[in-house]
Amino acid sequence: MPHNTPSTLLKQFKEIIAPLFEQNGSINSIHLAQKEKLEYFMALLLNRAIATSSNPNDQSFGADYIVVSKLVVENNAQLHYWGKIYWLSAPKTHRCHRGFQDPFYCLISFKNESVEISNGTFGDYSFSDLDSDLWMENNIDWMYDFT
Repeated sequence: MPHNTPSTLLKQFKEIIAPLFEQNGSINSIHLAQKEKLEYFMALLLNRAIATSSNPNDQSFGADYIVVSKLVVENNAQLHYWGKIYWLSAPKTHRCHRGFQDPFYCLISFKNESVEISNGTFGDYSFSDLDSDLWMENNIDWMYDFT
């Protein structure tokens, strides 16, 4: 893949997620046409946010992809994204769910053709069981904010 600048990444990301905002409520991710691209771009955007962190320990994280667990659109303007991060690397002191996985959540807003990611968080001090289809309904004790 060619070198991706932040603006190029956001443009490509917008092309993938824009169709999701045409609906409201829960989205069945099994039928998403660009599910794999969405998961890949979420990891790229998280990696970019982590790479610019002022904490050197945070820079040891590297996400491979962020598998969609649940997507919910509100008012054709906000997308709640719950997923499981599959790490390529993480700090030695970071504890996560088995298999180098962590829970992930962010809110993606789409207004006037622009995309904004906010409330990004990952990791769980209580190590919730991510194998359950309803893990995101647990009370997650989030470790890190990235936005």
